[in-house]
Amino acid sequence: MSRHLEPAPKRLRIWQQNLNKSDKAQFDLINLPVHKDWDLLLLQEPYIYKLGNTKVTSKWHTIYPSSHLTNSSTNRSVILVNTALDTNTWAQVPFEGTNDVMALRLQMLKSQLMIFNVYNDCMHSNMLNLLHQYLDEYVPNLLSMGEDRMLWCGNFNQHHPYGMRSGTVTCSQ
Repeated sequence: MSRHLEPAPKRLRIWQQNLNKSDKAQFDLINLPVHKDWDLLLLQEPYIYKLGNTKVTSKWHTIYPSSHLTNSSTNRSVILVNTALDTNTWAQVPFEGTNDVMALRLQMLKSQLMIFNVYNDCMHSNMLNLLHQYLDEYVPNLLSMGEDRMLWCGNFNQHHPYGMRSGTVTCSQ
């Protein structure tokens, strides 16, 4: 029996939101039918319950920071991947040492897209410094093909009064 794999999406729909640790905001979001229209939910300051995890519905794969189990600081960055997205088209990329930055690699039609979900505290720019160091070390591997792209999403607080709410990435065939 052959298994038919769905092709990578021609358009990637991303919802980005800071939930300000609100259980109500998170429960409202995950109980909306957002899985019908969005491929990724990039959350900053999600609601984390006592056991150190967040709650989602069965429509999402929950991706935690690489340091989730070894770093006792609060997770301020979580990515939810729609279960309709073929798991062969995406993978988490390790970003050690913080619970505030996550990286996800998606295989698009002819290229790869690296997505960074970033929470940056309004009191300092430590996360941007960590991201800069990471990119200095790994960018040749992350953008190995000429068509590869990178997208930073997140809560940058002090760095700009406007934030990206949601967007669509269109990939050419």
